[in-house]
Amino acid sequence: MMSGFDRALLQAIDKDFLQVERSPMINPIQENLRPLHGAKLLVAEDHLVNQEVLLGLLAPALCEVVIANNGAEALAILLAQGPFDGVLMDMEMPVLDGYQACKEIRNTLGLTDLPIISISGHSMAEDRERCLEAGANDHCPKPIDPDQLFDLLLHWVGGEGSGLSRRRALNIDIHSLASKSLVFDIDDGLDRVEGNVMVWKKMLSHFLDSEESRMDQIHQSLSEQDYQLTARHLHALEGAAGTVGAIGLAQAALEAELLLEDLPEKMIEYLSCLQGEMEFALKSIYQCIKEDFIPSGRGSGSL
Repeated sequence: MMSGFDRALLQAIDKDFLQVERSPMINPIQENLRPLHGAKLLVAEDHLVNQEVLLGLLAPALCEVVIANNGAEALAILLAQGPFDGVLMDMEMPVLDGYQACKEIRNTLGLTDLPIISISGHSMAEDRERCLEAGANDHCPKPIDPDQLFDLLLHWVGGEGSGLSRRRALNIDIHSLASKSLVFDIDDGLDRVEGNVMVWKKMLSHFLDSEESRMDQIHQSLSEQDYQLTARHLHALEGAAGTVGAIGLAQAALEAELLLEDLPEKMIEYLSCLQGEMEFALKSIYQCIKEDFIPSGRGSGSL
């Protein structure tokens, strides 16, 4: 009899399993994992087969998954592509192992509330304790039991009080969209890179590369009623906008994501607000890059 891990491995290697279902319908497995829908997860794993297994396992949860091949890549991705809702951290990796990466996430990046689930081939109590001491919230031994993995994710990432659940608890007033304020907070963007203007401007350039065409992608997926893909576009936009200081755009993308989940028929009505925030953010970013901006002090950096 095949174990749960063996079945997951065979499914994950199947290319059809890895493809996202392009349908607004949600099957029973997806419904059970609804608290995880739209979660942005970082998977730090150096082994290609294990990466495919985890991608396959997470597919029904409709998460946005970013892969890091070692601990050093994980730290760089958290800094450049955050915020994330959780991390699955393999503890035995080259370059920088999971133990040191967890310590860096907590102490250097200051992400003390980010849920980290450690993954390793060791299942003894002392091995779990070592992971927790390094900064992980919980531990999932290999071979991975899908039920155990999802229990941990539902508790730490989708549970009450998590960052994901707090965002979903926001009250959306569809009638107040026209009065939303346009905010691009330079100080907030710079704070995320400890005031390093060169790094921040590089982030602005990356934002233009990845997000300038995002509204076209959102319109396209909505026209096809592919709400799962639309949700992923909105989640990616929210994270990218928040990272560079486009606070108004990040908030609008978050509210659009919540609206899509509860009232998808209202999304067309919302898009004009989102479009306005996007245009303001792009104009602000181009202005900051073009004018070779150098901050003169804190507290005066909102556009």
